[in-house]
Amino acid sequence: MPKTNFARKWTSLFLFFLPWFSLLGYLFLILSLVGRLKKMNFFKVFNPSFSLFDFALFFLIVTVTISVIFSVDRFLSLGAFFLFLFYLLALWVVRNSAREGLGEILVDAILLAALVVTGFGIVQYLFNLNLNLNFSFFRLKISTRGGLSSTLGNPNRLAKYLVLVLPFVLSTYSRKKGFFKVILIILFAMGIFCLGLTYSLGGIGAFGVTFLVFLMKKRWKWGILVLAVGGFLFMIKFDFLLSVIETYSSLENRLYTWENVIWPIFSERSLFGTGLATYRVVFSRFSGNSLIVTSHAHNLYLNYLVELGIFGLGGLLFVFIVFFLNFCKTESSSDKNKALLEGCFLAILGALVHASVETYIDYFQLGLLFWSIIGLGTGIVEQEKMTKKNYL
Repeated sequence: MPKTNFARKWTSLFLFFLPWFSLLGYLFLILSLVGRLKKMNFFKVFNPSFSLFDFALFFLIVTVTISVIFSVDRFLSLGAFFLFLFYLLALWVVRNSAREGLGEILVDAILLAALVVTGFGIVQYLFNLNLNLNFSFFRLKISTRGGLSSTLGNPNRLAKYLVLVLPFVLSTYSRKKGFFKVILIILFAMGIFCLGLTYSLGGIGAFGVTFLVFLMKKRWKWGILVLAVGGFLFMIKFDFLLSVIETYSSLENRLYTWENVIWPIFSERSLFGTGLATYRVVFSRFSGNSLIVTSHAHNLYLNYLVELGIFGLGGLLFVFIVFFLNFCKTESSSDKNKALLEGCFLAILGALVHASVETYIDYFQLGLLFWSIIGLGTGIVEQEKMTKKNYL
């Protein structure tokens, strides 16, 4: 089956290289896209039997397109729209591979990549490694100042990455045997260690929520105990926690930005926003205040409310809601798919929690991984539906 062979090869290599050798990851994504386009039946593209998830994606594409057309900086928005399409193409490639039964191979590629990233993070910490490489259009800056960054070039990006991949360690651990099980234990330990060294309170908190949900599902009594202990410590150590937040977080800047920048801009262009990727452009009218967060709004939902308006943010949330609904409605026919779906659910849940204090998918590598995980979960759901249909 050549179709399965190339899907297994290129798509898994794309996910493996993406977080630590991104240029090679992009190459394998393009190879996978070309391979699938050469083999697909274009008549099926116009098949009217779209799923609700397809409709949600279509609605999102339409709203993003409109935001580009009416953007305050059309050239900038058009460039960002090109990258946005790559997000959806990555989703499509991974979704089709997962639908063909390759979900476990793809997750293994994600976990092996995480082993490389966290391993490099440990080396970076031990040797206080700092790099700054520039090759024409390619730049790699790695520093230990301000937190651990590993191959993502920024501590917050590393934290976002770990929030996406560590749930797969939790969900797949019980299914692995022998050496791979030992690898997962090592990966989890290194991942938690690296996450702490990023000093990203949002990332640590998001993974804490993810782990609590996982624990409540698997061992609800332990989950309640952890929740009770955590709540007790929060009450008696509130002042200490507040001082930690003030030390490692720019919360004051974010609150000021959300109140004094986001809403004034939104009130002027509420329907379709200022245009994709234009936050840096429109914030300039408020640049006289040093408290303003300039690069992005540090909140995915408010950032896209400004750039895409009510309809665009609604389209994005619609995709997320349908994704979670598909998970809740699917009864897995195998323990393997159940574990994989659980990992996808927890990864996206953690990301969306973290997105309340970060703009999660504005960085290309992380955006590709984020949408690939959504494609992975959707493809496994569709595989389950096809299996059930064939069985009946």
